[in-house]
Amino acid sequence: IDAAVRDGYQVIDIRDANERSSAPVSGPVTAIAMQELLSGRNLPADGRYLFLCARGQRSLAVAQHCRERGLREARSLRGGVAALAPPVLR
Repeated sequence: IDAAVRDGYQVIDIRDANERSSAPVSGPVTAIAMQELLSGRNLPADGRYLFLCARGQRSLAVAQHCRERGLREARSLRGGVAALAPPVLR
């Protein structure tokens, strides 16, 4: 996430409040509900956006939706927040 921020991306967490509280993400992250983005919330067209969710599927859908609406720099964090967690040693 730090690299994306350095590259000028606004990081947007589309998870619900319960998901965000159980697995918080550090850094400059804006919370916007997935449904709000899908139902027409406008983001500046010249912005760069990195969407994240728990596992990456929902953020990918939002990024694709935003690109279809003209936001050329809409991306999804592959693997979601789960990919950010350190591996569990067994």
